[in-house]
Amino acid sequence: MRHLTRYFKATLPLIIWLSILNNAALYAQEWQAPPLRVRTEIHPAKVLLRWIPSDAKTWEQFNKYGVRLERLTIRRARVAIDPPEILTLADTLRPVQSNELQQLVEKYPIGGVIAQAIWGENFEVGVSGKHELLRAMALEEANTQRFLFSLYAADLCFPVAKAVGWGYEDSTVVHSERYLYRITPLVPNNEYAPTLSFVNPSEVSTFPPPIALSADFEGNTAKLSWDFNTLAALYPNYIVERSNDSIHFSEITSQPITRLGENEGTWTPISYIDSIAQNTTYFYRIAGVTPFGTQSQYSTIVSGKSYEPLRHTPLFTDVETTPDGGAMFTWTFAAEAEPLITGFDILNSPDDKKYSVIAANLSPTARTYQLAQLSERVYYKIIAKAKQGNSTESLTILVQPTDSIPPQPPVGLRASVDSTGCVRIDWEANTETDLLGYRIFRGENAEEELHPLNDEAIQLNQYTNSVGLYSLNAYVYYAVAALDKRYNQSALSARISVRRPNKISPSAPVITSVESEEDGYRIQWLIGSSTRLKAIEIYRKETTSDSMQLVALIQDSAQHEYKDKYHSTSRSVYYILRAEGENNLFSEYSSPYRVQTKPVSTKRPMVSLRLSRHELGVLVEWESEVNSPISIQLYKEDEIGKLFLLYENLPSVGTILDKNAKQGENKYFLIVKSKEQRAEIVKKSIQL
Repeated sequence: MRHLTRYFKATLPLIIWLSILNNAALYAQEWQAPPLRVRTEIHPAKVLLRWIPSDAKTWEQFNKYGVRLERLTIRRARVAIDPPEILTLADTLRPVQSNELQQLVEKYPIGGVIAQAIWGENFEVGVSGKHELLRAMALEEANTQRFLFSLYAADLCFPVAKAVGWGYEDSTVVHSERYLYRITPLVPNNEYAPTLSFVNPSEVSTFPPPIALSADFEGNTAKLSWDFNTLAALYPNYIVERSNDSIHFSEITSQPITRLGENEGTWTPISYIDSIAQNTTYFYRIAGVTPFGTQSQYSTIVSGKSYEPLRHTPLFTDVETTPDGGAMFTWTFAAEAEPLITGFDILNSPDDKKYSVIAANLSPTARTYQLAQLSERVYYKIIAKAKQGNSTESLTILVQPTDSIPPQPPVGLRASVDSTGCVRIDWEANTETDLLGYRIFRGENAEEELHPLNDEAIQLNQYTNSVGLYSLNAYVYYAVAALDKRYNQSALSARISVRRPNKISPSAPVITSVESEEDGYRIQWLIGSSTRLKAIEIYRKETTSDSMQLVALIQDSAQHEYKDKYHSTSRSVYYILRAEGENNLFSEYSSPYRVQTKPVSTKRPMVSLRLSRHELGVLVEWESEVNSPISIQLYKEDEIGKLFLLYENLPSVGTILDKNAKQGENKYFLIVKSKEQRAEIVKKSIQL
């Protein structure tokens, strides 16, 4: 049958090749279980069967050896038959060249694809265009091409599928019986197991109409679309019919159509485009076609009228603002397109997103429009409204009235800062209707010009900034300016200062001099300029001791002098200073300043004790001029006149608040012991 190749090599419509590829994909998804999958279709007096191998290799073997078809009756009149009655419907079903097959191919040209796939010496697919999927299929291995193309061709022509042994029509069925059809591959060595398919002849197949047919008419085309996914398992192909009167329909597709590319899980309609004449009403309906060639019920009828599409677009050519705040719009539009529109609409928007109509249904011949007053909605466009189909619109233009008046400066500026340096600023919102936003300004010094922090205006009346924590400037200064939509900027608001969290230790003090006087030592020092000093600590160190003693805590940062009323028994003494800043930050210790001591006086050292009333008890103050005391102790007399130790190891000068003082007379004794002389004892009492 070499002459059958002419049927295949004839140029078929591209839609057939798309259908072949699509059906191959469907078979690949549906028939995965080897070696055969069987499909049946039940009619009132017959059962139609189709089977298909799982791959190209199996297809080639079955074509060579064939299959045996048997019908097993397993039930009759509601009575089970055991063992089943076996009827051999065909001993061998396989492709065989015959005159009958040749006649079928001449009647059904698509059968030439099957014949060429089975017996043709060459199997070449001529594909035009640059579709990658088509080219990929054309370059596949020859047997795979033969297999896939023959599958879909058999779906389009059931008579040829029966003739080559891929299908069967059983017209001897009885409705009261139940059957198992057994298809046994005749490949040697029982390489493939039989395949069974159950059939109940009383359950006649139904063929519902296609769904969701719609039509879109424009210009010289009608685009039809309908739901393919829902009925894809039932109808791989469709036919389309057209009518001029909704009664007499004729088929307009020479071959059934399908959809290329199946996307599981997504709903994508199938579509068909028909070329039609304008100004004429057309009616359409479709029907699905099963792999057995059975046609479904017709879909609902859709109709529409073609029209000339609007292809011309209006275009603004000039917008002239007027002294009273209005504007004159001028545009162009093709005169030949005026019969296609109902008129023009002019729209505006404040943000080029949501537009509102400000002038509706202007005449199709109009080319100008006078707007009495421009508003804050500064974006404009014009729409030509089509009588049929889609309207067209112009490009957007920006129109702004003259405005040189800036907004008022913001007021009520407030700021706060946390320990991490995060500054939060807020102020009262401006009330101008054309307000665009705000700009924030900052400076490091009170006298300098502030610089802007943001180039793009912010719309909220609050702002967050951060400041460096390790700066010598204690304060940061902020101000805010308002900006309108014409970019007129207000004057700056009143400045506000923010105290920067202190993270820098103060510099160490420098002792400039220590003068030895009759009753002590006068210490003078210098400290770096800082507004964040809390105190100056003064320490004294004897040359005979390894520890420093805190002499005084000066909390007045302006004080630069202190007299230490102290006489040392050592030949020299050292003074050391340290500065205390905020947040428990301390400077380094100053360099020690050494001073020679004066000879010890021969007169008896003075030891004093002073008592004064305090709201919490008795304030005890003492001072001792004894050199190198061994100990200084404070005793108190109890109710029975016995002394008990109140404090010991006291410094030469000090103050203590006795909160346990009792009502009545309180007696205190200060005892200073020394190596060089006898102990000095001072007694004082106070009445509460």
